[in-house]
Amino acid sequence: MTAQNNGISRRSFVGLMGMAFAAAAAGPLTGCSSSDDSSSESDSTSESHRAAMVINGPMNDGGWFAACYDAMIGAAEDLGWETAYSENIDQADYVTTMQNYVNEGFDLILLPGQEYEDAAKQVAEDNPDAKFAVLMGTDDDLDGIEGMYYDDAQVGKLAGCLAITLTETKSVGFIGGQELDNTQAKLAAYKETVETLDPDVQVSSVFVGSFSDVAKGKEAGSVMFNDESVDVLFGDANAEETGAIEAMHEAVESDGIQRYVIGLSSDLGGEDDDTYANSIILDHKVMFEEAMQDAVSDSFGNKAIKGDLGTGAVRMGTFSNTLVSEEKQATFNDYVTQIENGEI
Repeated sequence: MTAQNNGISRRSFVGLMGMAFAAAAAGPLTGCSSSDDSSSESDSTSESHRAAMVINGPMNDGGWFAACYDAMIGAAEDLGWETAYSENIDQADYVTTMQNYVNEGFDLILLPGQEYEDAAKQVAEDNPDAKFAVLMGTDDDLDGIEGMYYDDAQVGKLAGCLAITLTETKSVGFIGGQELDNTQAKLAAYKETVETLDPDVQVSSVFVGSFSDVAKGKEAGSVMFNDESVDVLFGDANAEETGAIEAMHEAVESDGIQRYVIGLSSDLGGEDDDTYANSIILDHKVMFEEAMQDAVSDSFGNKAIKGDLGTGAVRMGTFSNTLVSEEKQATFNDYVTQIENGEI
């Protein structure tokens, strides 16, 4: 079953019985399922193993956090685990939140970003039996931590190939949240791929310094679309990307130029979508399951789990037939084959 704990965050967890609320103040909630401050029973029947997730934003953001949560739930259902989560946790509360889950005896704490790694190390050092799996973390020499990382170069190459396939204005963009190592790696591969395959295409990029500021994202997007003629946007920015997409639609209404977004993490569009040309899926479930299996064996830690095209943890989503012609889809698929063969 899935539980949400906001007892130490900026928001309170409402809709539960008084006993559950009191428990939340002291530590993680268990025994209920929640995705939006309401409770319902989950399909899990096993109480033998439990995993928890801690995030610094809303779980239902429609992007990165939602994809990470869904992956945890999917892995837990496959393996018969229970789950819990804490959302909107301030950085100052990372350690306390993680320690609460350790105190409650959770088998594994899943952390969806490199920004949680320092706090995980601190708690792991104080609790030799605690186990953490850090998505986008690359530590492979600590007993209590496993890093889970994607081949960021592959991700950037896929986005770059799709961008040059789509662009008509010869100007493509990238919007990032914080300047994390993995985000910068995606940008570097994106930029290099575009410039190598079509030197005439210009790449604009911006980091807004946050993962939760829609207004900053919209401001950055407005500059790209209106001042720099960007017609393809690739992002690794959560809420900021939402703001940038708002600016994109306003620009389309103003000048009529067709523009596209390349999604990241989950399949964000669809065959009839008018925003996402396609998405690069990062299948966290593949890596979460491996970390969860490690957590209940004697093999946890001193390991980094890698996701790429070969393992299926990186793959493309659904093309929008509304936005992308069959000819362009075929062109891009040829590029994917070249990436798989190491030719790009």
